Amino acid sequence: MAHMAGDLGWENCAVTVWVTGVIVRGEGGQATIRDDQGVVRQLVWGTHNTGVVDWDRRYMIGGGWFNTSDTLWACGGADAVIPQ
Repeated sequence: MAHMAGDLGWENCAVTVWVTGVIVRGEGGQATIRDDQGVVRQLVWGTHNTGVVDWDRRYMIGGGWFNTSDTLWACGGADAVIPQ
């Protein structure tokens, strides 16, 4: 997916947060997720995450917060990218 922010090569993490929502384009064209409460959160894709998401599709993505709850670090790996 174009414009997916990535981490710095860290290994997959233990999932501590799950976010369910639709993949939408952020203001700068990067991938974000609009959760079920309507909150748009930036995504940082884990370097070792081989999961793939498509625009305008719904997913449950596992990972952890990246600095704040405004950014989900999708570091749980491909098994933590679940189409809904």
